[in-house]
Amino acid sequence: MGVRNYTSLALVTLFLYGCSDRQQAGLEQRISQEAAQPNGKPDKYAVLINGADEKRFVAEITNTYTILLENGFPKENIYVLVQDRRNYSSPVDDVANKKNIETIFRHLRKKIDAEDKLVIHISDHGVRTKIKLENSNPEEYQEITEIALPSGNVSEIDLEKYLSGINPKVGIITTEICYGGGLVKRLGKGKYIGIAQTTEKEVGYSRLGDTFGGFFYEAFRNSVESDKNKDGRVTIDEAFNYAKSKHSWSRSGEVKPQLISELDVKNISLK
Repeated sequence: MGVRNYTSLALVTLFLYGCSDRQQAGLEQRISQEAAQPNGKPDKYAVLINGADEKRFVAEITNTYTILLENGFPKENIYVLVQDRRNYSSPVDDVANKKNIETIFRHLRKKIDAEDKLVIHISDHGVRTKIKLENSNPEEYQEITEIALPSGNVSEIDLEKYLSGINPKVGIITTEICYGGGLVKRLGKGKYIGIAQTTEKEVGYSRLGDTFGGFFYEAFRNSVESDKNKDGRVTIDEAFNYAKSKHSWSRSGEVKPQLISELDVKNISLK
């Protein structure tokens, strides 16, 4: 998908949604008005996070939001956190910071049950940090991946804690960050699928209209190319392979995209 397509999509989304009430109200106000309990139905939820409002990330978040709508995710079940809502044509809930990220997942812990699907997509910069191991020698450290946020980073350990107690039928976590493999290695287990552009040792590469995450979600729209077995359903592994074939740095082998799961990704879709 080229730059022109991303730009056109942003304009179409602005026309469709305009400046919604969600763009005016904060996260706390929104969730205070929502029922904080599961309803026993097979619902779809999504959380989109962008802590660096660069054009490539803004386009990716906007594109992903629209594709989720096309695949049956109700707009009332999609939560969006960014740095500056003025950069976005699609609805935004609040600022991407540690407090709001924790608040969303604490809220979803009360809503999501074993019938539901949860998508989490993170477009941002990532860093690799050393932390001291508990009950270890002073010189012993563990390396972890963190999402770089202006008001304080969120680590893979933080996300593991936030997702604890959220038990959907399927959780799909996609990352467009450097060292993202570290994050999905920790989270891609049980009912969660972890997908990253890079290993835990690699920096990521992208540009406007050429992001791994963008192509992963674009696969669910461009089924003519991505649905390899032509069964009318784009699965997670088909979307992953589509993104690898389209993203320039994945195609050239400069990064090694990761898909980590204990589930059968050949039989799971966004639908």
